[in-house]
This record gives sequence, C-alpha cells and structure tokens, in this order.
Amino acid sequence: MISFCQKITGLLLVGLSLCMLNSNIAYAQPNDASQQLVQVLQSIHAIQGTFRQTIATSRGKILQSSIGTMAIQKPNKFVWNLQSPTQQLIVSDGRNLWVYNKNLKQVSVQSLKRNLSSTPALLLSASPQTITHYFSVAYDNGWYYLTAKSSSSIFQQVRIQFSGNRLKQMSLVDNLGHVSTLQFGELRVNPPLRANLFHFIPPAGVDVVGKAQ
Repeated sequence: MISFCQKITGLLLVGLSLCMLNSNIAYAQPNDASQQLVQVLQSIHAIQGTFRQTIATSRGKILQSSIGTMAIQKPNKFVWNLQSPTQQLIVSDGRNLWVYNKNLKQVSVQSLKRNLSSTPALLLSASPQTITHYFSVAYDNGWYYLTAKSSSSIFQQVRIQFSGNRLKQMSLVDNLGHVSTLQFGELRVNPPLRANLFHFIPPAGVDVVGKAQ
C-alpha cells in the first residue's frame, strides 16, 4: 500500500515531469514575469542534483522530511531517488510511472499519460502559453510566484527561486493545503545523461502492482 506522503511525492514528481513539456496551443499573451521565467526555462533541457524535501500541513506540522538525488530530462523523463528516511525510487521512462518502495519490496506502475491528464499543474513549462494558461505569474525579490487560475489544479500556489538558470528552491501548496518545500544542491544544468538512467526493471522477488504500457 502506497502511503499518503508517497502519493504526494509522486504527484510532485509528475508535476515536475509535466513541467518539462511544451504546448503548441495558443493561449493568452504572457506578462513580463511569465516571459522572464520562460526565458530561464527555455535554457534548461535537463537537470541533475540532490534535494531536501519537507512536506507539512498548512499549520506547519511536518508530515515527512527526506533527502535524495534527482534527474529530469525533456520530455517527461525523471528519476527521483529518496534515500532517507524511506528508500523509495520513482522513475518515469516517458510512458510509465514506476514507484518502487524498497522497504516494502513493492513496485507500482501506472500509465504516465493517465497521471498527466489528471495533473493540471504545469510547474516549469518551457512554453509561456502553457504557464499563463494555468497560472498567474508574478516576480518579486528573486522569487517567481505562480497562482493557479483553476480551483481543480493539484498545486494552487508555487514559488520558484533560481540562481541564473540553476533551480535553488521550490515551495508548492496543494489543494488540501499541504506545503511541499524543496531545496536543491549540487545542481548540474543540461548535463549529459545516460539513456538507460530512465529505464526501470523491477527487481526479482518484488510484488508488482499494475501493468506497464
């Protein structure tokens, strides 16, 4: 059984993956803040580094704290490796979303397309039209502030901080009021990544829930 915090982590990663997609649909003209954010994002094709993640309630009660490593590559591929306190690996190969809980010796797999269609939060899209369609964007003192235009969006508010084109911090508020805070370190922008990095094969002897596409 996947825990609540694991589901939140998975939604966050789907959002991060989805944010790497482009949209060809014509939407409203973006404002200056949107254009500024997109200029940064258009220079990013892949990222790799470490993270420290905290998930808390709206009142500040910590639900989960974790550390690990991550890699994201356009389009729609990522590896999110939680190393402590729970060993969990989340992998998208572009078609399937794999969640491997090493402690439970269980793997769940779902169609990434199904998850993307239910996740309207396009957090770091390289397309200005996509950002302005789903979010109002503002900028102040080094932070981008994204506010969802729809109450059905999984992430209602997002804050993003960059240093140049290096992602430093993100803070996300979901529609239940939970706050996910991510701090990134040892970040490499546009590194060469192995193609098999995003290829997941369930280890022998683990239970597999679901079916790969």
